[in-house]
Amino acid sequence: MTTAEEEQSRGRVPSVDRAVAVLDLVSGSRDGMSLAALTRAVGLPKSTVYAVCQTLTATRLLSRGADGSYRLGPAVIELSAARRQRGASVHRLGMCVPNMENTFFQAEIATAGAEALVAGALFETRSAEQDVDRQAADVAALLAWGAEVLVVDPVASHGLEEALDRAHARGVVVVSVNGATFGADASVVTDNAQAGALVARHLADRLGGRGDVVIVGGTPVTAITDRIEGFRRALADEPGMRIVDIEPGDNSRAAGREAAHRLRERSVRVDGIFAINDLTALGVLDGYDHDAATPLVVSVDGSAAAVRQIEAGGPLSASAAQDPRLLARTAVRLGLALASGATSGRTLTLPTRLITRDDVPTYEPWES
Repeated sequence: MTTAEEEQSRGRVPSVDRAVAVLDLVSGSRDGMSLAALTRAVGLPKSTVYAVCQTLTATRLLSRGADGSYRLGPAVIELSAARRQRGASVHRLGMCVPNMENTFFQAEIATAGAEALVAGALFETRSAEQDVDRQAADVAALLAWGAEVLVVDPVASHGLEEALDRAHARGVVVVSVNGATFGADASVVTDNAQAGALVARHLADRLGGRGDVVIVGGTPVTAITDRIEGFRRALADEPGMRIVDIEPGDNSRAAGREAAHRLRERSVRVDGIFAINDLTALGVLDGYDHDAATPLVVSVDGSAAAVRQIEAGGPLSASAAQDPRLLARTAVRLGLALASGATSGRTLTLPTRLITRDDVPTYEPWES
């Protein structure tokens, strides 16, 4: 009798045991584990461990980052959140976002509010109007309101430490979403390094591996800095591609438009532009007046407005999609799970998907 047959005869299923072993190893690692590290730790053939990881990724129990490492996926939190029915109940859940105008944040708010309703909790939101000091005041206001769980989409990764220290002193659970912020108990983010890398490779491919590229940046939050770093690393593998300028921005359409105006005024030669989000990309198109001289543009978000531009075959060529609904849903469920006694200190990284003109028919944007 083989080892597998012996285990099955004792009521053990080898494939399940392997999956549990992989999940256990990944859950004990803060920064994820590579396939090589998992193979060494499990002591099975690499092909077997890879098949287990692929299955767990397909079922969202694991996610895979741009560097190839595996981390816990959102389905783990969805399972963990079921504990709240037996754990501590949360009566008030608060959410802070950078602004209320961006449809991305609107989608986050709507989803978080629906999750709070399902949990039987009151829901309150605050908008920081892109000001980190105001966001710190928003946190204080939500604490005064009685929030027991806070979900924060941060304006910046630094600047909320004192406000979140006060939240912890009151026993409030804090989960950052979309971008990480220092002082949060856990974070739920898109794999922004992967997003940056995807659009960089697409841009290089469209330009035939040669061209001068400009980055239009954004606010100092990890969601943005990780995108830019992923873009730069991927483009470093293309010797014919050069990043010739980095323009400042604040994640808005106006910032993209102003960056395009500056580039045109200085007569900067530009073959391609990486705008850190779709709003900025749409502003870039405005600044170039959508004319024949507009460089190829790539961005991140996968919004409906960007997808319409991509489908039309214009200068906006691709966007790495993320899902604010999934981010918010996972963040709320994680917060509720932590309030019920689940382990804290996790960063959950959700995968992204490159949307080009060929992908539009099979992609459903997160906004209408």
